[in-house]
Amino acid sequence: MLKDYYSILDIKQSATREEIKVARNRQAKKWHPDLNPEIDVTQKMQEVNEAYLILADSEARKRYDIEYNNFRKHIKEKNAKKKNSQKQDNQKNTETPNYKVKDDLLKKWMTNAQKQAEQIVKNTIRDTKGVAKAAGNGLVNGIYLAIIWGICGSIILLVYDGCFN
Repeated sequence: MLKDYYSILDIKQSATREEIKVARNRQAKKWHPDLNPEIDVTQKMQEVNEAYLILADSEARKRYDIEYNNFRKHIKEKNAKKKNSQKQDNQKNTETPNYKVKDDLLKKWMTNAQKQAEQIVKNTIRDTKGVAKAAGNGLVNGIYLAIIWGICGSIILLVYDGCFN
């Protein structure tokens, strides 16, 4: 099944490379784990990164656009058939169109982009958790140091006070 990378990044097919980059950053911020701690954003972040990896590469995008246009044509044809059959059957069919990518090189690139996107998200989540853990450890260490300095200061004041009284 062909993913709609334009829809994932919320851009038009005519978007420039700069618009793709801006859209990726906007979606990455929207779905970042720090901003969505209550939900699992892993899949969404992977899709955003995968879409960017394909659409930001000019050769991959050209190949993708050919498949994407064929995909849209396939959907229109399928929807037209549904409308005709629904008029006859008066039933709704919500099944998604089954479209397979025909360009083998694009398939490889998309698979690689998917793997890279998974790794990017894993690293982001790991780094996010690492920063939070480090900040927590820093806070605890800071409290310990404040207590130790407080005790040392109190001892010094007591000794100083004892020597001069």
